[in-house]
Amino acid sequence: MTNKFKELSSPPIIMLIAFLVGFLSLRIVPIMEQRRQEKALQKVKEEFVINRKKIIDDIKKEISVKNYELALQKSNKYLLSQDKELMELNSKASKENEIQKLIADSKQELTQDTKTNLRIYKKLSKIYPTNKIYKQKVQFYIKRKNFIESLFNKDGTFPFLEDDLREEFINENSDERGRLFSFEIEHISTSYHDKGDDLIIEGIYKIKQLTGAGTFYYTYLAEKGVDLRNSKKGSITEEYFIIYEKDFDVK
Repeated sequence: MTNKFKELSSPPIIMLIAFLVGFLSLRIVPIMEQRRQEKALQKVKEEFVINRKKIIDDIKKEISVKNYELALQKSNKYLLSQDKELMELNSKASKENEIQKLIADSKQELTQDTKTNLRIYKKLSKIYPTNKIYKQKVQFYIKRKNFIESLFNKDGTFPFLEDDLREEFINENSDERGRLFSFEIEHISTSYHDKGDDLIIEGIYKIKQLTGAGTFYYTYLAEKGVDLRNSKKGSITEEYFIIYEKDFDVK
């Protein structure tokens, strides 16, 4: 092996060559990618100019038959052309596509969740402010939401739910003489699910019980079913009540 070859193959020289190759790759590859993208965009622009009428007519056709998703795909491809008519069609397809999806969601979730339906119809009404049906739906769900929430206490709890839980806890934890160690109930949260004629209320509570063996901590989910057809403020028509123990700890 010659001295010259030894010099070229020495570790410092190899590291320098590797560094230069890596450095050039970092500079050249992005430039090549940028040029490739520029060529592709130029090709798309030229394609649009040549086939403008056909492309515009195709997009209009998709919109006319309510294929908004496909109209969006076709128009998005040529947006960089900055063609005014194309951009207007793209905007219309985008708006109608969003409405179409919202309507599908509302039909799927109808009578399942008042707050969700109210949110959907509020958004639809905002997009289409002249649509009377959407306005009527918003008023209906506002009235229903207000009615349901009028059944709750001001602090967010539901009437008698804590009392029912207290009674159930006493029944389950009393000894044969009916004696029970003292305990405290803390309300964590309450939510509801609107099922049309029925309302399901779920309250989460923590119970702290002091005993000679230590302090016991329970977490319960208390669920109550209410018949909305006969319930009104100050009068609840209960269908069922059940509790689930979610957690237990001893300290």
